[in-house]
Amino acid sequence: MFGKRLFCLWTVLILLLVGGAAFAQEQEEPLYFDVTDYLSSISKLDLAPYKGKVIVLQFYTAASQESVDQLPVWQKVVQNFDPETLEVILVHACEGEGQPENDQLIRQLKLEGMNIFEDENCTLCHTLGLSQYPVSLFLDQGGSPASGYSGLITYATLEAFLVKLGAVPLTDTNH
Repeated sequence: MFGKRLFCLWTVLILLLVGGAAFAQEQEEPLYFDVTDYLSSISKLDLAPYKGKVIVLQFYTAASQESVDQLPVWQKVVQNFDPETLEVILVHACEGEGQPENDQLIRQLKLEGMNIFEDENCTLCHTLGLSQYPVSLFLDQGGSPASGYSGLITYATLEAFLVKLGAVPLTDTNH
């Protein structure tokens, strides 16, 4: 009787180990969801030209000191990464803020060459549920959301993360 119980227990353990190992070897396919068309459909922001690149939407407002402090970091990212692999779009949340304030900020921080989208009436911002700035939305090369972040991010953190997403740094970057 004891031998049968031991044999049954041994059999169950072996089946669990073998079944567990087989289950562990199965890998789920990653879930991809291209949101570029959706984001373009809810606002005038056309992301189609950037498909195949890592895309960063950096939401900001001139009224937020944190947003203002983050913008030069994004300028450095743009200068130090291959534009064929990365597109950074500064999304200006315009609600309650006029174009003159934003134009002054752009001149003050020397952001004239940056890709800036004016989110009139905060259509895109409100649809995404944003109420504080700065906020970063990272899309991988397939257009799937890879991450999001609210607050300040250091250049070193951004650089490491963007490389993991597939953006290619230029070889002569000065950190």
